[in-house]
Amino acid sequence: IMVYDDADPREVASAIIRSGFGYQGRKCSAASRVYMTDEMWKKVKPVLEQYMQEITIGDDMVNFTCYIGAIISKQEYEKIVGYIERARLATGTKEIIDGQYISTEKGYWIRPCVIVTENPHAETMEEEIFGPVVTVFTRGSIKDLESRALAASPYRLTGSVQTNDICQLSRGLETFRFGPGNIYD
Repeated sequence: IMVYDDADPREVASAIIRSGFGYQGRKCSAASRVYMTDEMWKKVKPVLEQYMQEITIGDDMVNFTCYIGAIISKQEYEKIVGYIERARLATGTKEIIDGQYISTEKGYWIRPCVIVTENPHAETMEEEIFGPVVTVFTRGSIKDLESRALAASPYRLTGSVQTNDICQLSRGLETFRFGPGNIYD
């Protein structure tokens, strides 16, 4: 997701929640990376944290109020937890929001996790996780963010541009012209 400074913070937070955490993040179109300026992150973060606190996890096959269900297997659970734990120790990680996890005899549960980094080559910026983990890369300049987004991971099945300005949208679409196969605005 490329976020321009004129985007509505509530819409950006909603896009991160729905795309990054829906279906436990285990879909090809899941958002895994978000690019935004430091100033925009200051606006989005409190809204995102509020939305994340409202997410319920549990047996979504029985309780339809649960937004996130169990991770599919112990192997996948351990893989995703490994990404979260390595991010905690990684150079460039600014903060990690939520990402709590628990393993029980009834399943493997991971709450939504947002990793904020200043390292464009952080592991979670370059690899597909297929779990409820989204990494936010912040910088001071949109131009720098656009170039970083283009040079990022080869995994770019789906992209999104968040803006309220048609000129910014055109710029974002041009930036991603040869990147993701699907683009949402």
